[in-house]
Amino acid sequence: MQPMPDEPLRVSVESQIRTQIPAFMILGLASQVIQESKERVIASFDASGFEFPRRKVVTYLGPPETPKTGSCNDLAIAISILLQDQKDLPDPLYAWGELSPTGEVKQKGYMAQWCELLIQTPGTLIAHPEDLRELGQIFSWRVRNRLTIPKGSSIASCTHLKKVFQSLKEVTPLITHEEGPAPLPSKDTGQDLPPLSPSLARWLITALSGEHHWLMLGAKGVGKSTALRWAESFSGPAKAEDTWLRMRHLESWNALETRPVRRVHSSAKPTHLLGSFSRGCYIPGDLIRAHGGILFADEFPEWPRDTKETLREPLEEKRVRLTRRDGIIDLKCHFQWMGTGNLCPCGGTPARLPPDPKSGRCRCSDAAAQRYLERLSGPVLDRLDLVTWISASHKGSQSPEAFLKSLLNARMKIESHYESPPGLWSAQTCEKLISKNTHLEQTLSDLPNLSLRSRHKVVRVAATLAALDDQSGIEISHVTEAFQARPESWLY
Repeated sequence: MQPMPDEPLRVSVESQIRTQIPAFMILGLASQVIQESKERVIASFDASGFEFPRRKVVTYLGPPETPKTGSCNDLAIAISILLQDQKDLPDPLYAWGELSPTGEVKQKGYMAQWCELLIQTPGTLIAHPEDLRELGQIFSWRVRNRLTIPKGSSIASCTHLKKVFQSLKEVTPLITHEEGPAPLPSKDTGQDLPPLSPSLARWLITALSGEHHWLMLGAKGVGKSTALRWAESFSGPAKAEDTWLRMRHLESWNALETRPVRRVHSSAKPTHLLGSFSRGCYIPGDLIRAHGGILFADEFPEWPRDTKETLREPLEEKRVRLTRRDGIIDLKCHFQWMGTGNLCPCGGTPARLPPDPKSGRCRCSDAAAQRYLERLSGPVLDRLDLVTWISASHKGSQSPEAFLKSLLNARMKIESHYESPPGLWSAQTCEKLISKNTHLEQTLSDLPNLSLRSRHKVVRVAATLAALDDQSGIEISHVTEAFQARPESWLY
């Protein structure tokens, strides 16, 4: 098996021993790392007391048209040579592990992808005991979360090449008797959180319960970063399907029970978000690492232009696509995006907006303020559900306990009103809702400067607001409030 970004690649390993001049060849687009396996395999044979064939050994890695890399197939190559004349072997027989020159089998991980492969094609897996223990934990986790588990598979534990024959005699069924990691403590739900104004709390509850992308623009010190801290503390549990996909890509048991939160600095490059793909190896970026969770974009206007534009497809299609010389990868990427930013370099309030005594007026020239405003990508703003101007508020503060109660109540109302959070609705779902409500269609047509995408964004936010108010349908007041959170209403 070779780990791949989208799904594991089943690599077939076959060896042929010929009566010719002694040589060792590995065919099948093998990388330099795999070519070096020849020395590791020969050294392991000597250390284990086996005699490496003094003839020509040719190992075929299939499929032949796919590049292979990594040292994870060392054990498979050695077994294919060692068990040439053996019969009654398990079919199929999988082997996983790197060999050291002393013959020891090393742990290689990627057990989530092995679980995926065993679901597709059950068989017998021989690997390091720690890898098999982790595989049992993954199976147990899938059982607890009512996900599909492979049936009819078995395992064989092997720590040294010389124990291969003994391991194959001690094959045991793969069962889910081992418990996975214990659920982690819940995130901070109110300890040492800064005060949050009620108006900002309402928009935050709307964004979290409806799973809307949200950009907060405002002067310095009005509470934008505070809202991000509250969002992180009350992000909620992770969904099992999202956790499973994240496990496959990241190979980590960390934070399985909580939604991931990724913070992106303003100096981030496109590679930091999308990841890199070279020689068949994919290194996930922050977009994949935030799958099923929240991606925080601090000081979004300060981001480089090309980094901003990489958000277009992930926000709209919920996918990451990379086209490189070694191939094309297309991965699912669903996250909730939240960003903050100012509207001028000095962090004050522009003259065209209502004055804010706490932050003061903008000290920048009109040209400097305009250049800073042009840093905001129009196509990206069009893909965000909420783009709100945040002003300082001195009218009380929301307590964490009251906020949590309101948020849980909001999520319950949305579950009772809709099949899924409005922020996840497709364009077809929005149009069906509009066609059933003539007043809604008329209200939307009266709104100025509204693109087709913005029209759907207004409907999604209005549906969330209606559910929060426990209304069975969308009222004109909900559409008006949702339009106020569009950049067309106040930014342009």
